[in-house]
Amino acid sequence: MAYTQEELRERYLKLPKQLQDALFSVDSAEAIRQIGEKHKLMIDKIGLLADETGYVMLGLTHPKDFISRIVERLGVDQKTSRELAEEINEKIFSPVREHLKKLHGLGEEIEKPEIEKPKSENLTEDLTKEKEETLKAIENEVPPILRGVAKPEPPMPIPPPLPSPPLPATPPTSAFEVKTQENILRTPAVTSQIKPTPSHKYPVADPYREPTE
Repeated sequence: MAYTQEELRERYLKLPKQLQDALFSVDSAEAIRQIGEKHKLMIDKIGLLADETGYVMLGLTHPKDFISRIVERLGVDQKTSRELAEEINEKIFSPVREHLKKLHGLGEEIEKPEIEKPKSENLTEDLTKEKEETLKAIENEVPPILRGVAKPEPPMPIPPPLPSPPLPATPPTSAFEVKTQENILRTPAVTSQIKPTPSHKYPVADPYREPTE
């Protein structure tokens, strides 16, 4: 398939720099020339080999179609086409292999068939996954600067117990002593509330007066 210059230019501009450099590298051109001469290709066929190599690096030809394209464009047999492809792969494609894989979507892991697990295990995994998603959602709502390990609040201080009144050195042994101690500890009454007992004035006898008969 023939491509226009505009199509090739658009493809080239979308390539990563490593592939752009490899596509127009002098070393790449020299490697293709040496490979073509080794297999006794004519100059025009060496040019076609360079075109097909460039199409792979531009993402226009898939690597799996590279050998068949060489057979079709150059008119060589399958054996020669495979040898040419192997040498191009070693000299030109290998240094930029990872970029070519990304360009053509290669290198993905093959999906393994899922083995059905017991419902109890699936339920546990679902709950764990849901919990992780909830935690992630909460973390996303919190600004990064505020994230961190929360410190536990210090416990509230417990007030010291009130001091109890001192006990007597010797415990009372009789009811009289108990009553006496109660009176001592009791709050004294206000003196202003105590009314004095009125005194009765009696006439004082005259010691020098003679008794009346």
